[in-house]
Amino acid sequence: MTVTEVSTADAVLTMAPKSRGKPEKQKRPAGTGSVFFRGRMAWIAYRHNGEQVCESTHQTDEHVAAKILREKLRTTDTPAHVTAKAERVTFDEVAALYIADYVQKGNRTLKKAKECVRALREVFGGPWLAVTEPRIERYKAECLNRGERPATINRRLAALRRMGNLAVRQKFVPSRPYVMLLDESDNPREGFVEPADFRVLCEHLPPDVADGTEFAYCSAWRRAMVFEHTVWPYVTLKWSEDRQTITGGVIRLPGKVVKNKKPATLVLKGRLLDIIQRRWMKRLPGSPYVFHRDGRRIRDFRTTWETACEAAGLPGLLFHDLRRSAVRNLRRAGETDHTIMKMATMKTPSIFKRYDIVDESDIERAAENYSAWLAAQEQQPRRQGSLSAARAKRAAAL
Repeated sequence: MTVTEVSTADAVLTMAPKSRGKPEKQKRPAGTGSVFFRGRMAWIAYRHNGEQVCESTHQTDEHVAAKILREKLRTTDTPAHVTAKAERVTFDEVAALYIADYVQKGNRTLKKAKECVRALREVFGGPWLAVTEPRIERYKAECLNRGERPATINRRLAALRRMGNLAVRQKFVPSRPYVMLLDESDNPREGFVEPADFRVLCEHLPPDVADGTEFAYCSAWRRAMVFEHTVWPYVTLKWSEDRQTITGGVIRLPGKVVKNKKPATLVLKGRLLDIIQRRWMKRLPGSPYVFHRDGRRIRDFRTTWETACEAAGLPGLLFHDLRRSAVRNLRRAGETDHTIMKMATMKTPSIFKRYDIVDESDIERAAENYSAWLAAQEQQPRRQGSLSAARAKRAAAL
């Protein structure tokens, strides 16, 4: 074979077509994810916040899957990105986070939290990502149309907002819906009862409830603190030398039973001491409650309360109004704000201002006091020199 023939053969081999078969797939550039198949279904893989994510596109066409991948890559590493795992999160899963958080914190309003969850589930049950701002706004409008008060709606909206925060914190979803609460300025706390009216109210209450009611009115304590947590183990009494008369004492409630989680201390003097002396004579063996009904804790007396309020000419009065009335009475008695806050177990001055209600009689008293002060000042001799003379002197100096 000549040299020319060898060169021709090599050229023929070089130009020979490659074997028939599936062409090799080009590798995608780094950071652009990938499309692959599991059976007939196309899947996509990409990285989000430093983690590998694999999701089914529920498509059999590779081109459609590639388009879905491009849409996913546009929002990776941003709060707007939604993974398939986030799309599967349900309202019940997020609500479980909310209840678990309540239990972990030891909040004593767990029952109310569960009631909010039940009410919200009726409207927002299903995928959590379907809880959007437009749906929340429609829910608020529907509740208002049903005649619900803004304060009641806000408690549910606050629970919904807390759920969203927990879902983002636990990385269930990338973002939370914006929840704007309703305005409660038209829901002022105005309920209170004057001492003379309160005396008539107690006359229409059963003795066991009347003692607890009077104790709440004199201490500014909440209903649960009086009827549920005021037990004899928390009461320390001082006795006379002959052990026949109670001369004083103190009630110390631990922080675990107080709403603001701060220990409450109440010194027993005056009418508070008289009430405790009556309850000491009515205590029963085996019952720890100071205010009891046949040895059992007094739980619900709404019907008795409403009947007594109607008979006393105080319809619509709430038991919690006694706390507001006590705060106002303590201020009228000349006690300092700090002392009132300590006695009523108020944590911040803003809470005290909500309870320190000023009515027309307070304004009338202020006007009378101011008029008396002005009358007294008008009798005082004038200071040397008048204001106009002082101004003229300054103008001359310039």
